[in-house]
Amino acid sequence: MIEYKQHTFKNGLRLIHIQDQSLVAHFGVVFGTGSRDELIHEHGMAHFIEHMLFKGTKTRKPYHILSRMEDVGGEIDAYTTKEFIVLNSSFPKQYFSRAVELIADLTFNSTFPEKELKNEKEVVAEEIKMYKDSPSELIFDLFDEYQYADHPMGRNILGSVKSLKKFTPESTKNYWNRQIDPKHTIVCSAGDLNLKQVIHLMEKHFSDFPENSNPIERHKPPVIEPFNEVVKKKTYQAHCIMGTTAFGAKSPHRLNLLVLTNLLGGPGMNSRLNLMLREKHGMVYQVEAFYDIFSDCGNFGVYFGSDADNLEKCRTLITKEITKLAECKLGPMQIHNAKRQLLGQIILGSENKSSLIISAAKSLLIHDRIWSTPEIVYDVESITETQLQDTANEIFTGKELSSLLIL
Repeated sequence: MIEYKQHTFKNGLRLIHIQDQSLVAHFGVVFGTGSRDELIHEHGMAHFIEHMLFKGTKTRKPYHILSRMEDVGGEIDAYTTKEFIVLNSSFPKQYFSRAVELIADLTFNSTFPEKELKNEKEVVAEEIKMYKDSPSELIFDLFDEYQYADHPMGRNILGSVKSLKKFTPESTKNYWNRQIDPKHTIVCSAGDLNLKQVIHLMEKHFSDFPENSNPIERHKPPVIEPFNEVVKKKTYQAHCIMGTTAFGAKSPHRLNLLVLTNLLGGPGMNSRLNLMLREKHGMVYQVEAFYDIFSDCGNFGVYFGSDADNLEKCRTLITKEITKLAECKLGPMQIHNAKRQLLGQIILGSENKSSLIISAAKSLLIHDRIWSTPEIVYDVESITETQLQDTANEIFTGKELSSLLIL
């Protein structure tokens, strides 16, 4: 059983540690801020910061930052979501202090030099253009734009080429200083060190983390009317998302919907939609159901790509499968298999210690607690067929699914 050891420092910064005898160790910092916390003129700033943190500190140039972990066979990476910015590194266990010192340097001493800022604007602009060339990815951001309208949750994470041009070293630095706060940050690690040793390293490198007098304030997005939108783009396939708003992270129904989503169109090739649309009718290469969970809201949807001639038949079959979940209770064997499959995926995922500690950090920021694997197993096993049907009815019955097409 995995044991999460925790500690809270005087400045409010919290630590999660898994003592692990593996030859590989992991260290990360999860900042409780993301693209939804940007002001309107800062669109794309959180993601841009993620890039700029690697572009120079008071004592290091970009090459030295990239080489610090790679010289010893380690990796360092970062990513941005709507609610988090994550810095993380994996490395041979003897280089634990090296990783902690480097990530602390990026956090507190990044200088956002003007020359590097100009270069990185071009890099991110190319990333945006590349993303727009991929309709199977672009459609998810476009769906959010319609789903959340003018709310910050509706803005894509990358920003736009136009918004990038407004960023300066001062505005970038001001954003970073305004957004990060020890009380909304988790440092997380897994490695062959005991808690006392990790605490010592954190006190050495993170004790000067200043408290922020401007706490992040978030507002729940309003519920909007269902929409049906078509975006014209020259593509070989038609791409479609059918979806609706769903439960946020604190809803007691979220596990129910996770089970239903996995059953309907999860990663398994035996999902209902994959068997129906791909295996039986041969109309799609890819079809998936998704449930995006945020702190105060969520999205449920189904994505597929098909020939335009098969578009309406695919939509009809998807609607039929979704309706079936609301109208028909799962039988004992069906619910047993659905739970077993989801739990198996969760258990396999727990072998990835890097993902595990970062997920635990996000849970601590949102829920102020971490669920152990046995607790998750118990909660999933406790779900009844009636609860699943009630959840399906709440999400699907009496609602028109919104629809977005890229043709």
